[in-house]
Amino acid sequence: MSYRNFLFGVGVGLFFAAGFFSVYPPAGNQSQALTKDELKTLADAQQMAVIPKAEYEQLKKSAKQDDEKPVSAGIKSVDPPKPPVKPDVQAPATSTVNQPAAPAATPPAEPAPTPPPPVSFTITPGMDGGRVAGLLADVGLVGDKDDFVAALRKEKKLARIRTGKYQAQKGTSIDDLIDMITRPPQR
Repeated sequence: MSYRNFLFGVGVGLFFAAGFFSVYPPAGNQSQALTKDELKTLADAQQMAVIPKAEYEQLKKSAKQDDEKPVSAGIKSVDPPKPPVKPDVQAPATSTVNQPAAPAATPPAEPAPTPPPPVSFTITPGMDGGRVAGLLADVGLVGDKDDFVAALRKEKKLARIRTGKYQAQKGTSIDDLIDMITRPPQR
């Protein structure tokens, strides 16, 4: 068999195969557009959220603005505590004996305890409930990450976690933390 006949056979075979597959396409690769309900169901199964494009653009813009602000921009300053005012103490009036007035015994002024600074944390895209719970446990906001995930599941907010930068005080309740990280941004 000559080289030319071999190439002719390969060419005819490719031509025949292209024609056959254009008439009878493979059945396994048909793709259909998903409906909104199907897309939401699939997203919930993967613990993801489907949001409108306008809301996504707003989140991107707010995240970009948050990146430009220093972390301390959202923290309010606290005025230092003022020492207590000492009342004017007058010596009791005595009729017969002049004794020097004893100085008033006032306890030393202790500064009011300042609240601990807020803890900052960032939820990035793709983080599921377990990773967020681990992050909150690492920064000391929750004691047990399994309890936090169970609370998310109980409130059916496991797939509603929003990405962004957050600040919370230590001792914030699990319900308040869940509300904070699942609440849509104010418009």
